[in-house]
Amino acid sequence: MEIEEQILSAGSLLAVMSVFFPWFGGDWFGETVMWTGLQFYTSMVGLLVLLSQLFVLGVTLLPIVGHSLVSPQRRDVLRFIIGMECVLLLIVTITIFAKIALESPRVETRFGVYMSLVGSIVVSLYSFLRIQQHRRREVEEFFSLGEQSEPPK
Repeated sequence: MEIEEQILSAGSLLAVMSVFFPWFGGDWFGETVMWTGLQFYTSMVGLLVLLSQLFVLGVTLLPIVGHSLVSPQRRDVLRFIIGMECVLLLIVTITIFAKIALESPRVETRFGVYMSLVGSIVVSLYSFLRIQQHRRREVEEFFSLGEQSEPPK
């Protein structure tokens, strides 16, 4: 596996693990509580991030064992779209948490949601990098064809 795919897999794994870390907590109406990504009002976002990043891991790791969910041409584009979707959802979630924290000053956004955001950003950036590398190789192959053929005699 290439280094870009290893980093992409690490980012996806970080996002998956971070769903189980605390996302929001504090003193909530007299009780000290802490919610993970699969609890509270944003549990659907946490579940979607979890399933999406597990799919990205599956798309990345299954070709190693001989199975493929997606064709190799579409793999990087799919990972980029899923990564950007997770980034967008997590930014919206952080915005919701910020609004709730402003209304109730004894609650705060915890590190889990930020780690999920970082993992999703890594997935998006390295997917985009792989897309650009693939396009660069296609352009180089196109222009190198003229150099390899010999002129007619």
